[in-house]
Amino acid sequence: MPYLAREDGNPSAPLKPDDDAINLFAWYSSLRESLFAKRHRIVPITNGYKLFFQGNAEIRAYRDHEEDRTGEDLRAFIKLEARRCPFLTLELSKEGPFFVLTLTGAEGTQTWLKKDYGL
Repeated sequence: MPYLAREDGNPSAPLKPDDDAINLFAWYSSLRESLFAKRHRIVPITNGYKLFFQGNAEIRAYRDHEEDRTGEDLRAFIKLEARRCPFLTLELSKEGPFFVLTLTGAEGTQTWLKKDYGL
């Protein structure tokens, strides 16, 4: 499956985020909050999670007057999150009407994600 975006993590990096790695942390936090409000479904996978986000057609049904930026926002989030959490592998794909953000890493990543992402 072709990825819309992908950032490979370093599985030997410690499971500890580096918030100082992001210059505009307030903007990152706002972006993350906005995106996570669009989460449709969460699926646990080996050493991580798949997060399904509303796709274009589903969002347009609610907001005909707004341009959907979910895909672009997820790409920006992936670049920032790869800096903040170098231990994560982040992949963005499209499955039907949904954008799918896959987050994986070394052993213990799923537990960390559950806590940090509130899953």
